[in-house]
Amino acid sequence: RLDNNKPVISVYSRITGQEWFFADLSKDTLRNIINAFSRAAGKSSPLWALMESLQRGISWDYTRAFLVLEARYFEATSLGLPVEISKYYNTITACNFKAKVTVNPPLTESIAQLLNSETTVETDGYAGSTKDFWVFYGTNTKFFQSGSELKIKRPLAVPWKLSAKINMPEKKFELDFPPSKEEIELLSIRSDLYAASRNIEEPDAGKMTPMMSPSDVPSPDVLKPYIWHPTSKMCYEYNMYGVGFCMEYDLKRQYYHEEYPLYYFLGCSSMAFRIIPAQTTKAVEKIHFELDVGPSKHPMSAIQLLETVRRLSKEATQQTDLFSDSFERDRDRNHTILLEDSTTKAVFNIKAFAICENQKAEGYDAVMYHTPEANIKNAQLTVSQVEGNTNWKMCVDTSLDAKAKAHITWGDNCQAYDMSM
Repeated sequence: RLDNNKPVISVYSRITGQEWFFADLSKDTLRNIINAFSRAAGKSSPLWALMESLQRGISWDYTRAFLVLEARYFEATSLGLPVEISKYYNTITACNFKAKVTVNPPLTESIAQLLNSETTVETDGYAGSTKDFWVFYGTNTKFFQSGSELKIKRPLAVPWKLSAKINMPEKKFELDFPPSKEEIELLSIRSDLYAASRNIEEPDAGKMTPMMSPSDVPSPDVLKPYIWHPTSKMCYEYNMYGVGFCMEYDLKRQYYHEEYPLYYFLGCSSMAFRIIPAQTTKAVEKIHFELDVGPSKHPMSAIQLLETVRRLSKEATQQTDLFSDSFERDRDRNHTILLEDSTTKAVFNIKAFAICENQKAEGYDAVMYHTPEANIKNAQLTVSQVEGNTNWKMCVDTSLDAKAKAHITWGDNCQAYDMSM
């Protein structure tokens, strides 16, 4: 039997041989954690204090710089000047957010009341990190440094501003956020190769000259190099939601001798992923997502939709004469059981709408239904476009009973080849 003051679990972690995390968990610590996260946790729980802080509104700022790797190698030369090969890798992580929570009805006794309440969260903030990796190769003495330096930078930035609503009794989750009004660069990577020169007498006057000329026009006094410069930019816009995504890259290399592979590093590379505003016919006030996982009955219109799918499938089968009679009888029998004797329940409902002021919402609505039968496993998925002048829908109907059969055809008009299982 362990004493209360002795650790039950010890956890530690090391990176590059250095310990950066260590924790001891005793019996009292484990007991407090279990009590804090239990459904009966009351006003003395840390979660209760956290919820009170969130209802008043909180803000948090975090910035951390970390030198992940530093490796330096020196080698003497016959000229008496040491050659250095060094590598550095550091990261900077920053996070800033504000949040405020509203609970209806308010909490009075325990944290478990959240399961019977509607919680609204309003938050905005920023999270990002920048990773820098650079390599130096050249002469490094006490008085001067001269050589080649490769720099790679990868910034990542994710800003947000949103409002979320969680209705636990009805199992409904809603998310609203405004459309992007300006271009946001989520992720980018850039690498450049420079000729570096520094002097101890003027440490702030170091020179960083790009190995490649910024101009593509060759100089008559310089040997004409081979230039490889592929570029691409791909964008996809969702005009309904007023947002778009872009990916672009720009690679530039120049070398004077193809047989020297190291010359392929002489150049610059860049790649970026961006969120851009898109042109819309109506002013989009906000983008609304909704997930409803509450149980509900299959509406009559959906039953009629399933019957239409069955009828169209039967007509297509008769026209192409692809399915055997036994397979058709089994399928019709299963669909008849499904439509007449089964109770179809909704599994989930997902909505993605663009909300315009004083106008009808536009977007997509997806509903999935399930039939809990002992001898039939059936599911239906319906995706509809919600818009004033469209009747677009996509319907998927699947059925599996104790016997599974399949008839696959492909080729010209699905008649060149066939296979039955």
